[in-house]
Amino acid sequence: MTQLMITTTTTSSKDTAGPRRLAARTLTTLTALAILAAAACGGGDGPASPGNGNKPPVDSTVAEPTVEARALWLSRYDYSTRAGLEALIDSAAVANFNLIYFQARGNGDAWYTPGLEPWGRQLAGTLGANPGWDPLQVAIDRAHAKGLELHAWINVAPGWVEDATTHLPLAMPETSPRHAFLAHPEWIMRDTVSASGKRLVDGNYELFSPAAPGYRTHVARVAADIVRRYAVDGIHLDYIRYPYQEWWDKVSFDNWTAAGRTQTWDDYRRAAVTDIVKQVFDSMKIVRPAARLSAATWGLYKNPALWAGVATGYDGRLQDARGWANQGIIDALVPMVYWPIKPTYGDKLDFAYLADDHVRNNPNGRHTYIGLDIENDALSTNGALMVKEINRARYAGAIGISVFSAQILQTNNWWHILPQTVFKKKATLPTMSWKP
Repeated sequence: MTQLMITTTTTSSKDTAGPRRLAARTLTTLTALAILAAAACGGGDGPASPGNGNKPPVDSTVAEPTVEARALWLSRYDYSTRAGLEALIDSAAVANFNLIYFQARGNGDAWYTPGLEPWGRQLAGTLGANPGWDPLQVAIDRAHAKGLELHAWINVAPGWVEDATTHLPLAMPETSPRHAFLAHPEWIMRDTVSASGKRLVDGNYELFSPAAPGYRTHVARVAADIVRRYAVDGIHLDYIRYPYQEWWDKVSFDNWTAAGRTQTWDDYRRAAVTDIVKQVFDSMKIVRPAARLSAATWGLYKNPALWAGVATGYDGRLQDARGWANQGIIDALVPMVYWPIKPTYGDKLDFAYLADDHVRNNPNGRHTYIGLDIENDALSTNGALMVKEINRARYAGAIGISVFSAQILQTNNWWHILPQTVFKKKATLPTMSWKP
């Protein structure tokens, strides 16, 4: 899941699980007094006052709920063998998770028996090579046997990768089915400035452009194909956005011009991203109406606190997540609130403030699960921050949380922490009244 904040950035492991997160290193803070003043002046749709009515203690706890989504992101980098994958799912079940987001598409490829896209390169060392087993099917079978739901996690924008040293694209062989970068070069995000039409790169990922109409339909077909052929409980979209607001990619520019520029440049691109979500939702509804659609979204939707030097999902990444919920084309939003609880409520990128904001502004009754990154926790507090953030998300009123990632829990031997603290008992997933 991918998150980047301006100013200084470093690549983090979730972005190597899709360009999922260029994690933030922020420079300045805003005092709680300034935040309250901004809110009083109509600063936006964030919390009108600190906390859940009052400023809560940082280590606030609430009673462990019996109904709660407890999701875990399990990326394509978290395992290398069938036994390793099954062991991770077993550990998740023992830790009392009840939902797995299993990465089934990384860069226009498949971690399952191909329908529309070729086998993933990392599975057997070459794009398109059959690894001799089907990771998605194994994950479904194991998760269901352990009483967990499994949703197929799809990276939307990433299309291919560059070598981290040479910064040249990795060789892409011909495959059957053919990779979309070879079959449809007109879908690739390219520069409008250089005459060469250089491919634009985020981290080391080359990208599909959301403005390519054919690509938007292709993503919906991929999702429908998975739902049709596999007993997944849902689809989970990731990197469903533009990388940067300031980029001028040729596909988007040419299609905007062909459409008569009747929308602003930003509105046109934002609508293109929304159209992917709508097409995926509609295609899933036709194939299997009960299958659920969720998305990992930017941790800061807008900026009601007027923090300096931050990127928002709506403006900075052209992702109108709450608009999707308002339109009824998404079932659950999973905002990636990948920053810690700050000493002062409402300081810049404070986990507590953002959790309150997401829960209070939950449109159309759709579910909101607060996403947390435990990578920084591994470097500092040895699991304590993870526990505090889960408690704080509950205090905000969230009906679910999602933890990144299985690999970090495994590497740090933290599986035992959750059932000893915040996941002492199993929980039932919350129902969605609008689903069959």
